Amino acid sequence: MPASSYARSALDVFVREAIDERVVNYFARSNKLIPFLGLSNPSMLDAIGHPGELVLMAGGASFGDETDQAHQVSNISHDFPYTLAEPAAGASVSYGGATDTASAYAEDNFGTARTRYWQYAKSIKLRGASLRHCESEAQARSVTRKSLQPQMEKAARDLQIMLWHGGTGSNGSTVDMNTAAQQAKPMWSEPLGLVYSVGTQNNIYGTVNRTTETNLNPILAAAATAFPTTVANLEMIRNFNHGYTNVAGTAVNGAALRNPNGFGCPRSITTPTILNKLKQDAEARGYQMWGMDMPERAKTGFTGRVIEFEGVLISDDPDCPAGVIYMLDPDHIVVEVPPAMNFAWNGFKNEKELQEGGVDKEFGLLELELRLTVRSPHLMGTITGVTV
Repeated sequence: MPASSYARSALDVFVREAIDERVVNYFARSNKLIPFLGLSNPSMLDAIGHPGELVLMAGGASFGDETDQAHQVSNISHDFPYTLAEPAAGASVSYGGATDTASAYAEDNFGTARTRYWQYAKSIKLRGASLRHCESEAQARSVTRKSLQPQMEKAARDLQIMLWHGGTGSNGSTVDMNTAAQQAKPMWSEPLGLVYSVGTQNNIYGTVNRTTETNLNPILAAAATAFPTTVANLEMIRNFNHGYTNVAGTAVNGAALRNPNGFGCPRSITTPTILNKLKQDAEARGYQMWGMDMPERAKTGFTGRVIEFEGVLISDDPDCPAGVIYMLDPDHIVVEVPPAMNFAWNGFKNEKELQEGGVDKEFGLLELELRLTVRSPHLMGTITGVTV
């Protein structure tokens, strides 16, 4: 293949082919979190990698018109209401009695929180010499796609880290989002991952300070003070959802009392070692366990182990924080990716053509915009301090 014969447009086609073939794997196979949550609505995963569709995954479609209305306000932010306070009893009127005056305006009983998109871009470059010495289009395709593979896997890894730890400033996250200045930016440096959204209380979530607006705080249960033992067991799952009496003898309501579904959290995800312990407990109790033969696995690409306990599907993810069991409701978690920024490729450019003395290299950006919104964090939470 002569030095001048490789076409930049052809290289861009090779890149797009590689992205289209691998993008589903990013969400549905390489990483566990989204496909596991997506078991509640597997069809949500089908749109990934197909331009022209707004991707709403992990139960996002369950919000229907409510989500559409939020987008109509401002598509750059996902706005959602939360309850500030229940109406006072004085607002009610008894039949045949005097008309009471409401103690507060109805619209003052709710507030509005909002999340914004996270922008991700990864620079990818190839040596001009590597392409010039290709003797055929097939060789140029091979060089391009093989070079892309590790870069794309790194992008997938970065995404997984952000879904878990984004905004915490630790465990792969580099930005602490618990500041008013960060929250006010039109595009966020990092999304608010599950650790930030569901595993932490009294931080700034969706521009709302949860220190004062405690109704947006998740449920946190410390195993040492909540349960008779800190050793992982299925009773922890049951108690979180349906209530318990803690070590001090105080009755504690479960997540089922808060959730309109009357059940609580239908998904639980934890570390591999804790799941092993729960698996032993499940075997002793005779509860059903699935592996590769899980019925929904083929629809979502999920390949992990699952325990079903009283309607709760429990699985593991190596990126889950140590000693923690996450209790989640996918119907109240929305992950959005705009079609135009779904691992978009902005095209190769040669540095020699852009600046005097530029290096002979082809470079471009792989770009993604993603928004993670836990619309009702108060319905979910964590069990911490769990041992094996």
